[in-house]
Amino acid sequence: MLGVVSYAGTRPSLPVVFRLIELHKGFQGLFLEKIAILALLLISISDGRNSVFAADIQLRMLNGTRRSAVLINLGQDSLLTRNDQDVDQSAPLAELKSITFDRKFKESNDRKTVVQLTNGDLFLVESISMLEDAFVVSIGDGNLSIPLEFVRNVFFDSTVFRFKEPTVESQGTDTVILKNGDVVRGELILLQGTEVEVLTELGKLKFPQTQVQSMTFDPQLAAKVPVADNFVQLFLENGSVLSASRWQYDSKLKQFDLELFSANHLKVRIDDLSRIEFWNSNIVPLGRLLPIRFSSEDFFGNPHPFGINQSLSNHTLVCGQSVYTSGFAVRSRSNLVFKAPANASAFVTSLGFDDRLKKTGDVDVQVSVGRQVAWKDSLSHQLNAFIDVPLISVQPQQELILQVDFGKHADIGDHIIWCQPYFVLQK
Repeated sequence: MLGVVSYAGTRPSLPVVFRLIELHKGFQGLFLEKIAILALLLISISDGRNSVFAADIQLRMLNGTRRSAVLINLGQDSLLTRNDQDVDQSAPLAELKSITFDRKFKESNDRKTVVQLTNGDLFLVESISMLEDAFVVSIGDGNLSIPLEFVRNVFFDSTVFRFKEPTVESQGTDTVILKNGDVVRGELILLQGTEVEVLTELGKLKFPQTQVQSMTFDPQLAAKVPVADNFVQLFLENGSVLSASRWQYDSKLKQFDLELFSANHLKVRIDDLSRIEFWNSNIVPLGRLLPIRFSSEDFFGNPHPFGINQSLSNHTLVCGQSVYTSGFAVRSRSNLVFKAPANASAFVTSLGFDDRLKKTGDVDVQVSVGRQVAWKDSLSHQLNAFIDVPLISVQPQQELILQVDFGKHADIGDHIIWCQPYFVLQK
């Protein structure tokens, strides 16, 4: 559940945020007592600092390595984990890239209004209306004000899994697409209650909101959502994606307080989260870059495009039951070639089949650095539909090649997603 608060917040350091985090899941009976004993045991061995419990927590470090935990303890500048074999490990917090909880993205039939911002963030809201300089959305128990220039698209009666980027060109105007396929271009002048009104060359046109599929706003008037180099990205079970440079965690209420644009504050319960990603100036997502060369073709050699930060069908990237805002969607066979930044030291990614596809197909995948194959494997819907690629060392200015080919028996396993690929820079 989300809610809006109006008080000002300050930005604690990452260690403080982590030290405050507590996770909980509902258990009953004697099993709850066993869980409490385990939690107290971990606290007792870590000088009384707060610990976190969940049935399964997956940690991915900045260097691409992963570890599983049932208990984690976050100190001033280090992370202590305990796995299901009662083995303890520690690592500096600065080496942490993501925390994934045992709560995967779940497609819901409960359709809402999806608001997509210019930075790719997604808000699932109950309602939306337009004021003079902002959209006001109803989310959880309160309202959130979003400046007009920060909104790229609005999709009505939809879900994160279903909506897709409009393919029509804006032509320097706002674009309203109706559910019957009609396209209306002009200036959105009214979005209130159940009505949408657009000022066109033919005059004012008014539509019931129930007839509108989506709205895309004039990109010439858009502005980038201000986010610092160091920020946190929260991925919710319902598919919402929220980015914030300033945040706090309330250990009593078990929720994050995020400071968003225009001094808005949003509360997010820890139980609603699927994943937390941490970004800093030493990470460069490939989604910000363009390949210097690429090729993509089907079995018969016909060329095909690839998707940048969206699927091949213009949907949100959903892979391995998780939502991603950065990545590349390709077919077999395909090659994407990138040049490593001047101070790059490593490359990290995950990849798998688009979750929207039928569960068949096999592909061979590999990552090459220069002329050397650095890693290769096979993907199969039946065996391993999602893979975390280990850390791959790169040198500055080297060519990085992401390759997908036909798999066993030349089976066509289309729509592969390179999920959240990034270069790690030397400090």
